[in-house]
Amino acid sequence: GPQEAAVEIDGCFACAVVTRARVASGALSAVNSTSVITFNVTSPLAPGTHNVSVGLALAMPFTALASFQIQVYDASSPAVISFHPSAGTRTAGARVAVQLGSFPLAGSASDIVATVGSLVASVAGASVSGSVTTVMLELPPSPWAGSSRVTLAASPASDRFASFDFVYAEECDYAGFCASVPGGLVPDPLAVSRMPPSVECDPSACVAASTLASPALVHQSVLSGPRAGGTLVDLFVSDLPASGPEGVLVLFGTAIAQVDALTVSASGIAQISVRSPPGEGTVAGSVTPLLGKAAAAFGFAYDRAPSGAATATSSATSCAVGTNATVVLTLSNWGTFPGVAHTVTVG
Repeated sequence: GPQEAAVEIDGCFACAVVTRARVASGALSAVNSTSVITFNVTSPLAPGTHNVSVGLALAMPFTALASFQIQVYDASSPAVISFHPSAGTRTAGARVAVQLGSFPLAGSASDIVATVGSLVASVAGASVSGSVTTVMLELPPSPWAGSSRVTLAASPASDRFASFDFVYAEECDYAGFCASVPGGLVPDPLAVSRMPPSVECDPSACVAASTLASPALVHQSVLSGPRAGGTLVDLFVSDLPASGPEGVLVLFGTAIAQVDALTVSASGIAQISVRSPPGEGTVAGSVTPLLGKAAAAFGFAYDRAPSGAATATSSATSCAVGTNATVVLTLSNWGTFPGVAHTVTVG
């Protein structure tokens, strides 16, 4: 019963009175039983966090059997009761659920204004249950690591706001983490590229260096193009540790190519769509993932340039009016432009 339980708040027994205590489950077991205890706070508590301990009323000295914290807020102004998670990766941002007290939500969730330092956070949703408002925030990536103050207001016109500190952390440094594993492992770039950003390191991404597969060219859609560049080339590469166009560097010789898109199929083959830069002759190309050191090689031939002015000779120079004639044109120094249509104008 309630007379058997005692609650103290910050060491104060007179600050709380147990009104109900019962065994919810496992009444015959002293180890796996679950009890529900209801108590009232009888003394004013200052806004902030307070430590609560629960124990047996007749035990002397008092021994805490369970401890937790409660958050007390001023009903006259908004206050953050809880938020989760409290930290996330700097480069990915985070979705954070925030519970607030005295946060009047007169309009919709879209009216809520949320900022992270000088950055704007988006509100994914909000709900009200009694005096508690729950807001789901989408925090943006941060250009720096460390603690940032998140501030919420119920509307742009509101001068009442609540705030909390969110910690942006750097992602796991797999190079250092894997090197510290017994055996001197190395990160698998392909595995790391497919993992969501996380502060925690996943040991499964660490492998022996001898087991790493290098990226390799599977197929190339176009082998040649004009010297002016701009040819769309699709490169299909296996074992490429990249999931987006920003994760690779494509070179035609020493010239950097524009990467339009990069997609990865279910079989793990990456399709990279690039535009050839201007160039001459036959060049050796490479696809280098920014997460790895090995590169996939390919070749590309720029169309041969004419050695002089283009000239043309004809097998016939005239024909009778109203008749057809077969004329063979012999072109010199025309250059080679595969796939490019040419027009001959008569008259």
